[in-house]
Amino acid sequence: MVLVKNKTLFRALRRSAGLVLKLAPAALFVKVAVSLLTGVLSGFLAPANEYLFNAAEEAIGGGSVNRIYIGAVIVLAVILFNNIIGLLGSYANNTSEASIVRKLNVDLYKRVGRIKPIQFEKSGFAEKIDKMQTAGIYVPGVLFAWINLIINLGSYITVMVVYLSDLDPVLILALVLTFVPTLIV
Repeated sequence: MVLVKNKTLFRALRRSAGLVLKLAPAALFVKVAVSLLTGVLSGFLAPANEYLFNAAEEAIGGGSVNRIYIGAVIVLAVILFNNIIGLLGSYANNTSEASIVRKLNVDLYKRVGRIKPIQFEKSGFAEKIDKMQTAGIYVPGVLFAWINLIINLGSYITVMVVYLSDLDPVLILALVLTFVPTLIV
């Protein structure tokens, strides 16, 4: 039963992606780009923090304090840039979701306008159209949430795998043990 639900979900996501790509390709591109950028920037925060803490450790041992300032600026820049990209992405999502819902409704109304009036006499036909209109409200939000989950998390994990494999490949196991339970649930 769970497999059937997952197949249905992924089929619905594919269909939703096709509709959104047809109605608002720029919005879909922006969502993918923002998800990718914020995932990569979140991953870059780990090496930036490592640089900062290594600089602090060196300064405690008598080294230059200037590297602490550089590390702090790098960490703040990554955080700031990530937040700015995220805010711009949220604004783009909010404005594009409403536009996509309007376009979906227009498309639905055009299709309904071509239906012969006698069809509306059939039991449950009008309710099906109401369900389609209601489902259309959630299409962009659900699709964008899945895109964010897959692309953002995927890019973050990719950056972290590269970073951790450079430090010690055993650390990748800790990353897997952290994220696999989350993905299963």
